[in-house]
Amino acid sequence: MENSELHKLSEAISLQVAQKYVAAKILYEEILKDFPSNVIALNNLAILSDDEIKENLLLRALSVEVKNFDANVNLANFYFDKGNQEKSIEYFLNTLEHNSNRPDIFLKLGDAYFGKKQFDEAVDAYKSVDLLSPNNDAIFQRLGQVYALKAMLDIDTDNSHDEAIFYFKQALTIDPNLKLPNEFIAQYLEGKGRPSEAILYRNNISEPNFLKLLPAPQEKRKVLIIQAAGDGNLQFRTVIPNTVNTYGIMTIEYSSEKSFDDIGNFDAAINCIGNPDFLPNKLVDKLKILQNKFSNKIMNPVEKVLQTRRDKIKKLLSDIDGVVVPETTILNNASLRNIINKKDISNLSVRYPFIIRPIGGHGGIGMALINNPNELSQYQVSNAEAFYCINYHDYKSDDGYFRKYRTLFIDRKLHQYHLAISKNWLVHYFSADMLSEPFKRLEEQRFLESPVEVIGTKAQHALTKIAERLDLDYAGIDFTILKDGNLLVFETNPLISVYPVDPAEFSYKVPYVNSIFDAVDHMLDKFALS
Repeated sequence: MENSELHKLSEAISLQVAQKYVAAKILYEEILKDFPSNVIALNNLAILSDDEIKENLLLRALSVEVKNFDANVNLANFYFDKGNQEKSIEYFLNTLEHNSNRPDIFLKLGDAYFGKKQFDEAVDAYKSVDLLSPNNDAIFQRLGQVYALKAMLDIDTDNSHDEAIFYFKQALTIDPNLKLPNEFIAQYLEGKGRPSEAILYRNNISEPNFLKLLPAPQEKRKVLIIQAAGDGNLQFRTVIPNTVNTYGIMTIEYSSEKSFDDIGNFDAAINCIGNPDFLPNKLVDKLKILQNKFSNKIMNPVEKVLQTRRDKIKKLLSDIDGVVVPETTILNNASLRNIINKKDISNLSVRYPFIIRPIGGHGGIGMALINNPNELSQYQVSNAEAFYCINYHDYKSDDGYFRKYRTLFIDRKLHQYHLAISKNWLVHYFSADMLSEPFKRLEEQRFLESPVEVIGTKAQHALTKIAERLDLDYAGIDFTILKDGNLLVFETNPLISVYPVDPAEFSYKVPYVNSIFDAVDHMLDKFALS
């Protein structure tokens, strides 16, 4: 390098260090006019330049010196920031050929691989960071996230869950209050029916922003949404749309009685926590204090929600004429295992056939119909804390199909939502294949238009009584009609979901779904907190 070139370069670098960026940039440009192959000037000018010319300057630098460390790092970071993971990986790898002791580069490389869902490569990169900079909670969290996403995508699911939990727990040994690891482990445990373990992780989370405001583009009202940190919340975004309702989303676990004084003004408030299996006494007490603060005008009070637990519904509803509620008992894990080992249910209130399902479970996970002692012995007991055993009533219709009706109770009034028809006794709308046979949708349309004609006067009257007895502002019921005309209750709780429908395939449902949304809107006005 010539003396004049070296002198100007030193001066430009001094200006850059002194944060006199405009002067430094002018001087680098002068250097490159006389010495266009000066790699240092190309690199440093790229740092000071806009994105439009940065890429070109760095590529020029690499055309002069292909292995130049700074140019490869800068170009890799440029592509990474632009979301071009493929190119960023190429230049990060070039950089590591020159210097493989840079944990920061391995970290970015891992992030780029993760962005491309190249999970094995991401794990290798993150583990390299751990070797170079041990006991880094950020790396343990990233490794946990890789395996968590693999589990979500059903890639080696069981092992991926185990690995995610392993690394998240490693992160928690460094900082027990990290939010992401605690939330993932808690949610996993809740999904496995282990709420008592889950709450220990939820309690570790320190969340100063227990109340988050989401403004509505066309605000009609402000609604306080009270939710739990995990699952078991009403899907409020569909029935209380954010387009006209500004949300104040309050996560009850992260609040305190003192924090209730800082909630602010809302036009309406609704308790969206609807799974009584996952409501420990501490949260119940907190909800009651909050309800008292709002003069008991919060919709869906927790005392009413607790009554919807599966083993309590029979006592609540079975004296209503025309209603059949299956006998239900709850067993802890050890008791169920003992009964299975002995193949003896004589001490239970249920008889064959009966259904076993883990507490808190939805969607049929871990659920089985047990017809005899042999099937009982084959049931695979998960590590859920407890299980419901529910008497099974054969509800197959004469045509060989099973039918499950869903009705919403909004402000204690009936709103029919759907009818699912399936060959399987475990009926879900999403798996009933309602498009496969025209009669299914025709029958569903009849139910929506003329429910009394389809289910009978006795069942319709029973639904009205159930809505009154539940005394919830928003709830619903899944049920069927037995051959004698009685209504068989599957479940009834505040978590019965409602979603917009495809008007191309289910045009007949649109007005009924819209009427549900309208009813919720009217209820929010009626129960104003003024």
